[in-house]
Amino acid sequence: MNLTISDMRELFLGQENPKQQNNDSDYEIGKPHNIMTVLGWYKGILTKETPKTLTLENCSWVSESGRFSEYVNDDSVVKEEEPFAEKTKVIIERTSIIGAFQIPKITRKLK
Repeated sequence: MNLTISDMRELFLGQENPKQQNNDSDYEIGKPHNIMTVLGWYKGILTKETPKTLTLENCSWVSESGRFSEYVNDDSVVKEEEPFAEKTKVIIERTSIIGAFQIPKITRKLK
């Protein structure tokens, strides 16, 4: 069995070849997303996607959204929200994700 350096990198470090792109992804880099995890929701701008993680910036942790149908269209109606510092990179393990969707825009306010 012959392994390339890229094969070994992926096998041992969990990294794909950086030149490869996942064209099958439904996530859009640079767009606002709401990521639902087992411990709460995160809303922010998706800046990076890897096979194991998603990275958000300008992010908030949402513990209570209020009415879901209202929140999906206007995230400012959120009931409880804890913003991270503006340029903080929030890295979310994909194994904790239970759902995700794009939102029209990001508002950040401590509530």
